[in-house]
Amino acid sequence: MNPPLRIIACAALLLTSPGAVAAQHITLKTVPIPLGEQFQLLPSRNLGMASVRVAIDDPLLDPFTNPARGAAVDELRIYALPTMYSETNGTLGGRSFPIATVIPGRTVFGSFAFAMQQVDNPNRWGWVPWQGDQSVFQENSSSNIYAQGSIGARLGRSTSIGASYYHADLDAVDAVNLLYGRSIAIDQDGSVGEARVGLKHDLGGDRSFDAIVLRSDVDMTHDVLYQEWNWVDGEPLVRSWNELNEDRTITWGAHLRYTQPLGHEGTRIGFIATGATKAHPKIPNYNVVNIPRDPGNSAAFNFGVGLSRIVKATAYSMELIFEPGRSHTWAYADTALTTPGGVIQPGEKTVDNQFRYGNWNLAAGIQHETARAGFQLGIRMHQTRYSLEQQNFLADTVRNTDERWIEWSPSWGGVLKFGDFDLRYTGRFTAKGSPDNVIFGGRVDVLMADAPRSGVDFVVGPTGPVSMPEFRVTMHRLMVSVPFGG
Repeated sequence: MNPPLRIIACAALLLTSPGAVAAQHITLKTVPIPLGEQFQLLPSRNLGMASVRVAIDDPLLDPFTNPARGAAVDELRIYALPTMYSETNGTLGGRSFPIATVIPGRTVFGSFAFAMQQVDNPNRWGWVPWQGDQSVFQENSSSNIYAQGSIGARLGRSTSIGASYYHADLDAVDAVNLLYGRSIAIDQDGSVGEARVGLKHDLGGDRSFDAIVLRSDVDMTHDVLYQEWNWVDGEPLVRSWNELNEDRTITWGAHLRYTQPLGHEGTRIGFIATGATKAHPKIPNYNVVNIPRDPGNSAAFNFGVGLSRIVKATAYSMELIFEPGRSHTWAYADTALTTPGGVIQPGEKTVDNQFRYGNWNLAAGIQHETARAGFQLGIRMHQTRYSLEQQNFLADTVRNTDERWIEWSPSWGGVLKFGDFDLRYTGRFTAKGSPDNVIFGGRVDVLMADAPRSGVDFVVGPTGPVSMPEFRVTMHRLMVSVPFGG
């Protein structure tokens, strides 16, 4: 693996709100990192339609992303969702088994979801020689556990409210190993907790309004093992050392959504607006750069519009979202450092990064579903575009750069209905590169998959060009839905 070259700026891994990318979740990425499908854990009807959400409801996912939406559920169902994903070069992969349910009620309602997951630990040696007679054994996979619960209530015929809490106990997060390029083993440990409050209000005339407020807290540690081999007088000399990195992010966010009919019967228009502020009390020291990582902060927004049309058994939907934002990261010296511009004293900045984002997200999907069977097709394209002004006080340089790339995610799915249960399959892959190269076996520049359950952000300020290998992640998911009566 070729890691990002000479990463000297601060980097933050942000696990933010549950929800689809087009709805409550804003992802910030400044380097092309594969993120996999680790957080694809909740039931969704629109996943095969490129997860369109702005102008069309997702009756399976909505009660989990907005706990007030559970008021619309009138039948108890249990969802089992075995999921697997892998990358063509083996850089990441995993298997999940979530179970979820929404509990209906006339006045009070709720939901619950639980998942166990195995995440692969690629590119790591099983047995690692240590200094002296010690050794370290690295497992080939790690396990994660996720749980979420919610409760809501109706306030009259038009309004419902709800609150939920989500917790993840994490032993591994995809793509973290790629930012510690010279390491031979990484032991991750930590958790993510999120609380949110949701409101759903019917305005009359088939118009609806949603509002969500949330707080997310990420607390991770990365115990990274490095090793150097040298030959001295014909004998191997091994030097091993550990670096303990903390990753802490606190996010406050709010999301608004409004939909109404438009023109012909069955046609709707929708609008969304989302804002999030992210504080980074502690940022990891990626890629063996001995600069202490200190606080940073980010602000991200999205503004989107969508159209949908439902004609008998067929539904169409498309949406366009603009995602502006900014990030500010920096680092301080803990000892006196001599540089071309003079001496940096302890407590003075060693690097300062200012990011400005202007991303675009375009998606379209189609669904045809009868009482017996159905299919879905969709595609999502996301352009990442940002400018970086970097002051490197160690090298006494100022660097300005503009970066952009496009990710594309085709998706597909089908459903069979057997009366006593429904069986739904969904697949997709996400890649950066030309569709011809992917389909006909050519090379793909880089992949970056969206993470709808808990968004994963990497805010990295490289001091030079970033070189990543070519790869692609593919996901397959089955969903069995069993009714248990109204």
